[in-house]
Amino acid sequence: MRAGSRGVIDELIVELLVNTGVRASELCNLNIGDLPARHGKDCIWVRDGKGKVSRTVDISEKLKKRIERFVKLYRKRARANSALLVSELGGRIIYRSIYAKIKRIGEQ
Repeated sequence: MRAGSRGVIDELIVELLVNTGVRASELCNLNIGDLPARHGKDCIWVRDGKGKVSRTVDISEKLKKRIERFVKLYRKRARANSALLVSELGGRIIYRSIYAKIKRIGEQ
């Protein structure tokens, strides 16, 4: 991750949570291969959701383009099984991080 990308990631997290209704834990599990550019549809593949059920979630064209732009700028070398969202240290983002980001945004 490049310096300065944290704000972009925070915005993408909020947009994904609000516009798709996915759970924060499901967001942590999203891989590059779960995205529209990989399977050509206007949806994301949510693996191992509540009850270990996988499903597709429709997304808007605007969100699809935003995700594609994010991947192109910040995750272009990532493989299909790599995490979409990573921490400052480069590992998969965890639930506590998402919770802290949302809490901080809510307090602003």
